Amino acid sequence: MLRNWVVHTYFTQGYYDKGLQFITSFRKFHDTPILASTRSLSADERWELLRIPRVIVSDHHLNVHDMTHQTGKNLAVLHDYEKSVINREPPGDNLLWKLYISVKDRYRRSIEEVLNLGHNVLHFDADTVVKRSLDPLFKMAYRHDICIKFKNYQCSQGQVLGSLISFQNNLAVAKFTRTWFDIIDSVKVHEMPRGFGQKSFYSAYLKTRDSVNFGRIPDSFIKRGRRPPRHKGKLPKSNFSGWKSDYIDKIK
Repeated sequence: MLRNWVVHTYFTQGYYDKGLQFITSFRKFHDTPILASTRSLSADERWELLRIPRVIVSDHHLNVHDMTHQTGKNLAVLHDYEKSVINREPPGDNLLWKLYISVKDRYRRSIEEVLNLGHNVLHFDADTVVKRSLDPLFKMAYRHDICIKFKNYQCSQGQVLGSLISFQNNLAVAKFTRTWFDIIDSVKVHEMPRGFGQKSFYSAYLKTRDSVNFGRIPDSFIKRGRRPPRHKGKLPKSNFSGWKSDYIDKIK
């Protein structure tokens, strides 16, 4: 068990089934407390999560005023974008929804929220499935201020993968997150390029790497190859199939 740590994940109501799958798969191997930052779940959904041992649910409604201000779109349009993302439609105008949820609400707000509670944090994408004990990952998290997967290839969306990140709750990490969050706060969603969450993380890494002990998560936990080639400017459907590793699968 990780002492003084919480496992953290984030999901909206549209991704409830995937979030539940992650939590139940993790609980098969570890009894570390899980804090789920959720958005607009029903009472039945919250109750189902709370019936799982050592699960804490922090459920809020999305900040509609901020969302429309950041994206420049009205709520009806944003709801249409949400439906298209849940239906796995290729990125297009719906990218505004994905960026707001992933960057502003997940990375910026929910990670800050859980760190402010005083915990060390192991953050997972909700659409992951744990297949075996993660003890080697926990040991790595103990030895470093921050752990993340660095890509071994050049990518327009940044040089890290943000689906699994560990944060010690210390002054070095506070310096990094302040730098990261300032970069996020400086750009409105409608001005963000695709992959801005990961790009901004990498920018903050470059600014703080001399004072923060970063660990590199190995392929055995996250194994993602190069993107398949585009066809007539569009990413093929297979690009959204996720990936598999020795310890964790990512299910799209």
